[in-house]
Amino acid sequence: MSKDVVRVDVRELLATGQFGLVQLGVDWAEVLRLLGQPVQGFEDDGFGRGWCCYGNLGFVFRRGVLEEVAWEVNVTTYEPSWPAGDDLLLVEPWELWSGLSCAEAEAALEAVGIEFKRVDVFAGENGALVGLVTAGGGQLLFEEFVGWSLTRVMLRRGWGFERSEAEWLEYWTY
Repeated sequence: MSKDVVRVDVRELLATGQFGLVQLGVDWAEVLRLLGQPVQGFEDDGFGRGWCCYGNLGFVFRRGVLEEVAWEVNVTTYEPSWPAGDDLLLVEPWELWSGLSCAEAEAALEAVGIEFKRVDVFAGENGALVGLVTAGGGQLLFEEFVGWSLTRVMLRRGWGFERSEAEWLEYWTY
């Protein structure tokens, strides 16, 4: 019996916090049931942390529970890229790609009515970091050292609009 293809629209993720059929808080077995075997990963590193990868999307587990889904720019090459799954996980990246500027992302979110707030995270000797947090709990990170381009997109359990700017600053600083 073949697995059904899971389709994910990044707009939906940013607006609602839902990653297709996969929901934050499910366990390792449920992710594998929905998406099949990952490209790579491990269920537990001996410290209660697990990680697996489908295409260029990472799934992070804490104590066996899915806590985060994330996409990062390849920090070795900074080659143009966008969120992508694999044969069984089709991702519609919408407007997101590694060259997207913070201003372009803000305009795109406003154009489709996705509520967001901007968090100026920090400025240091290695540059600055700005985050856009959506009402659905999506996070878009932009870094100064790459021309304010998008470097990471993630959905993390418990880290949405309800958090204060001070909590965001502490979270992204450590």
